[in-house]
Amino acid sequence: MKIEKRKTKRHLFICCNLKPETKPSCGAKDAQSLVQAIKSKLKKNDLWGEYKVSKSGCLGPCSYGVSALLFPENELITELTLSDEEALYQRLTGEL
Repeated sequence: MKIEKRKTKRHLFICCNLKPETKPSCGAKDAQSLVQAIKSKLKKNDLWGEYKVSKSGCLGPCSYGVSALLFPENELITELTLSDEEALYQRLTGEL
């Protein structure tokens, strides 16, 4: 096993899980677009590496909209939509 210390300050995991059409899921609610928007903004502002965003599997509260988990704070953020992109970006980078 190899362990190394990373320079990442915060890492945001956004659920992109797709469930059958009869069940609510984050992947069916613009979760992928949210990941891409935040990732693009981090790269544009030369913050990729210091802050990260990744797709994740199910985080639990699918019926409330897109969910995300912010580390190291261990905060579950729910009811996200694409219009929350700026606020979520600011939360990730510590601007909020």
